[in-house]
Amino acid sequence: MGRLRLGICSLAALLALHGADGHVLRKPKKRHVQQHKEEDLKDPWANQCREKLKAAGQWGKGYHWKFAPPLPEKEKRDLRTIWMLDNPHCFKKTPGSGRCVPTPERDFTFDWLLRDLPVKRSSMLKAAGCQLLAPNAAFMYNNGASCTDVELKKLATALKTCETKSVLFHFGDASYSSIKGHQFIQQHDFGYEDWTLVVRTYFNPLFDRYNHVMTVPLGYSSNFWEEAGEEVWKKAAPRDASYAKVPKITARNNTWAFFGSVEKHELSRQKMLTAMKLIDRGLTKSPDPKLDATRPVGMHKLLQKAMFCPAPAGLSSPDTNRFAEAIESGCFPLVDGTMMQNYWERFAGHEKLSPFFKLVKMVNDWQAVPDYIETQLKLGGRQLNHEQQDMLKWWTDYKRMLAKQIATYVRAKVLPKGK
Repeated sequence: MGRLRLGICSLAALLALHGADGHVLRKPKKRHVQQHKEEDLKDPWANQCREKLKAAGQWGKGYHWKFAPPLPEKEKRDLRTIWMLDNPHCFKKTPGSGRCVPTPERDFTFDWLLRDLPVKRSSMLKAAGCQLLAPNAAFMYNNGASCTDVELKKLATALKTCETKSVLFHFGDASYSSIKGHQFIQQHDFGYEDWTLVVRTYFNPLFDRYNHVMTVPLGYSSNFWEEAGEEVWKKAAPRDASYAKVPKITARNNTWAFFGSVEKHELSRQKMLTAMKLIDRGLTKSPDPKLDATRPVGMHKLLQKAMFCPAPAGLSSPDTNRFAEAIESGCFPLVDGTMMQNYWERFAGHEKLSPFFKLVKMVNDWQAVPDYIETQLKLGGRQLNHEQQDMLKWWTDYKRMLAKQIATYVRAKVLPKGK
């Protein structure tokens, strides 16, 4: 009986090893499943942001987020600026010479729009595209230069998911809407509702529905005051508001000056130039080989030789760089008053209250400009010098007001408390 039990046990053991069909059954090996551990991003905010994006389905396929390196402790409360360009200091190169031209908005933005905020030029980041995430930052976006409106909206949504406050500076967006008849039709969606503050050039009445969207003038082009390489620019302080070196009207030899293209389809510019050529002592090209009117700094020096500077409308906006560049040069701007109803009133304040309308000529008919300039010249040099100083003071006060408005909003809504 003992042997029988032993045999039965041995048979059971053999069946367990061989199976019913006689094949040997191998003991399964233990598999060591390696758990994938997420890389520590060395930044608590970035780690938390990543988890929130995962939970919201905004991580992985179709998303290629990167995180900006954390700021040093002493700069934690600064406003970081991220330019969504390969290189804002070399936005494009001029044909032939290969000379780098910075993005047009760089200098005016740092000289004035960010003037009252804790911003360091040296900590500016360049990002090729709309994939870089950072807390409490200002993102500089120029239409079509880095990413699409769809990608920009994705970025805005991701920053909101990460519960961070961010500012969008939106430049070059003259095509946000099209005009059909007298109606503005929205063409793109940049996700404005997800940004804490949007500062943009080119006014459009469609933005009236947003309380956090602010329109600013284009300002002067980069390198308008001086040309400086990237390293020199990084160390420069914001431009001073002093215009003591601007030549007085009585020290100028040219009655007017205009530099720019006048294409066949630009009828308003053709009318402008036809009318201006009826006025003596005009300047449309550089008389000095050393002064290149195609370079902002050269044009600046040439505008300082003129008393009046036409600033005709662009293709989609009454505002152009020529308006600000004329005033910066101490030259009375002649602006288009026909393109968009009430544009300049909304820009400068109520017509009856703002000194802007006493100092800047609104042109409804370019053919009337020669008579206007003749009347102004009869006022005499002393009066024109006085009006020039009033214009420069108004422009300085206006830029300071813009800087204060932006800084007040950003300090209250975006930056950590205490800055």
